[in-house]
Amino acid sequence: RGGGDGYVGLDAVVRAEPDGYTLLATSGSRIMIAPHIVRRADLALYKAKSAGRNGFHYFTDELDRIARKRRMDSDELRKVVNQGSFWLVYQPIVESSTGRATAMEALIRFPGPILSNYSVDYAIDLAREIGLISEIGVWVFGEACTQLKKWKDAGIVDLRICINTCAKELLNEGYLASLAELPGIENF
Repeated sequence: RGGGDGYVGLDAVVRAEPDGYTLLATSGSRIMIAPHIVRRADLALYKAKSAGRNGFHYFTDELDRIARKRRMDSDELRKVVNQGSFWLVYQPIVESSTGRATAMEALIRFPGPILSNYSVDYAIDLAREIGLISEIGVWVFGEACTQLKKWKDAGIVDLRICINTCAKELLNEGYLASLAELPGIENF
């Protein structure tokens, strides 16, 4: 297999063919491996790895169902990000002694027949997994900057916006540079 974990301790060359992959072993024998077998082995391998070290897991129909669902959800999330069709809602953060809103927490919402059925945490974890979290994060900051400016222009000057982010984003220099270039970031 082409990934970081192997299945067979065989000195061979792999050649892609229309009906699968051919392993050309040094002994001259040929072994055909169907792509669906490799995919199933991958699913079992990743399930075992997620459960911890020194484990194993058999392929099951449930693993296949989960992988298909995850792939559909990933495709939907990519579509939503490409179209920019998500939005923010703002939840007030209230000072308990005065009952006055001192900040607003920006919360992202996802549309569509698939993502709207799950928690936002699920969509965010999926975005991290497929590498979209920084792109979404920059969009959230940009939208929040725009909203904060609107509130300030309307005379609401002592209000802050809180934005959830993750360490992976904050450690990414490109992400931080993108935030620094956002119009209105100086309002934060």
